[in-house]
Amino acid sequence: MTAFDLLFLALFAVTVATLLGAAIAFLKGNRTRSRHIARRWAVCALVYLAVVYAVAIGRPRRILSVGQDHCFDEWCVIVDGASRTPEGHRVNFHLFNRARRADQHANGVEVYLTDDRGRRWDPEPDPTGVPMNTVLHAGESKAAALRFRTPPNVQGLGFVVNHGMGLPVCLVIGDEQCLFHTRPVVRLP
Repeated sequence: MTAFDLLFLALFAVTVATLLGAAIAFLKGNRTRSRHIARRWAVCALVYLAVVYAVAIGRPRRILSVGQDHCFDEWCVIVDGASRTPEGHRVNFHLFNRARRADQHANGVEVYLTDDRGRRWDPEPDPTGVPMNTVLHAGESKAAALRFRTPPNVQGLGFVVNHGMGLPVCLVIGDEQCLFHTRPVVRLP
């Protein structure tokens, strides 16, 4: 949990208390005070959302190295390496559950390769491979590999893991799953 997650939780608690105070003032017949509280809360909420979206748009893409974990909560992907094949590229990685007690799986995971020109290649279907949404028990790791059809002259390849399709409403500062944030990329050798 990051400091921005804690900030969001604290602001959520303040929001509940503020809106409860506005509702109580309204029910007691003090509509002017209720409107005043609600207006102040709305201004603060708009400023906070402006910061969230400014960070999402302005933050540079995070570049990861081979062997560096990329986690979503307790579910992680770690790229072990990549190799050139006659058809394109093969990326070896493993999925890891760093939780101590709970099983983890990730639905809606999208992986692809991208190059320095912004082109994108989706993985080739592999019915015998380990699915990205496989259930991992606490502490469990599973090796996997994906093949991609890439042109022979491709340069600056990166492996992107997108956990979800991007949320149009972002509430946590720096959340990488925000629709407007560029996804982290693992630079491949």
